[in-house]
Amino acid sequence: MESTVPCIAVAVPRERLAAVWPAAAPLVARALARSGEMTLDELARALVEGRFLLWLAWDGTLAAAAVTEIAETIAGRVCCIVACGGGNRARWLALRAELERHARRHGCVRMRIYGRRGWQRILPDYRATRIILEKDL
Repeated sequence: MESTVPCIAVAVPRERLAAVWPAAAPLVARALARSGEMTLDELARALVEGRFLLWLAWDGTLAAAAVTEIAETIAGRVCCIVACGGGNRARWLALRAELERHARRHGCVRMRIYGRRGWQRILPDYRATRIILEKDL
């Protein structure tokens, strides 16, 4: 039976990665397999090194996992969602607002999502730039 408890966004501190990675890895692995941008091992290494941040959609169980990276660009800081996966998307999709708040707190001027084209239909406030979705903050 599916939970009716609202999901919350939880940023996972590096010291807690080892405890949650076994459950989160399969969720982000599916997204990585579609994108072809990096391997799961490369993503895990970036998390351990602190270059990426793991987010969980949590309702007492793990509903979804996402990974963000804050990148310096010539246009300013950008918060990239490099991988995201989970079931019953309607329950946790609105949590991207928490990721956007995190980005603003870190001086980002834009959110960027690397993902499949289907995300463009689901996120109309983002625009397709090449095969990357972006939203100004």
